[in-house]
Amino acid sequence: MTRSPLLKYLAINGAIGTLIAMLFVAALFWHNVGGLRVVLLETEEPLIAVILLTAGFIVTFASAAMGTAIMLLPRDKRSWDEIR
Repeated sequence: MTRSPLLKYLAINGAIGTLIAMLFVAALFWHNVGGLRVVLLETEEPLIAVILLTAGFIVTFASAAMGTAIMLLPRDKRSWDEIR
């Protein structure tokens, strides 16, 4: 069974968006933007808050990366052959 090159293309771009989102969340904590790190560490369940924050950023950044990838796809047949 052969895999679609489009699914591979979307998976790669989704992974790139996920990596960028995780780096962004790490930068938010590292720089303590708006006292976010302090507030999250003082909550009763900081892990749940961090997971929810990270998941929101992953959904946003991964979908933006995948959407951008779709919009930048070539329109003519000859360019498709170069992607495969």
